[in-house]
Amino acid sequence: MPVYVRYAVHQEGQFEPVVDQAALRAAYTPIDSPEEALRYTLAATGLGAYYDLQRELGYRYFVDRLEDTHVVETGDGYEINLYHYLVCGCGPHTTSIVNVQVSREG
Repeated sequence: MPVYVRYAVHQEGQFEPVVDQAALRAAYTPIDSPEEALRYTLAATGLGAYYDLQRELGYRYFVDRLEDTHVVETGDGYEINLYHYLVCGCGPHTTSIVNVQVSREG
């Protein structure tokens, strides 16, 4: 189901709206830690972070191993695995893993 999301950043005692990707990048960069990379990527992509994944009875899986969201530091940034959940009508509602590369400059 489509939703409209707006972000604001708190800078110098005031909230400023984030109106586009350039403003989001300016608010977050440089990205200096795995935690910052995860926060930025969640906001920039609309993807989700999933943790403590367990197989559920009645669900169909196309992978042998369920993998929690995690961030790996690379030479020029970070690699993050996030999830996309597809909501479309009566089903199926597929969840897919998405590997994202993010540089220190966003």
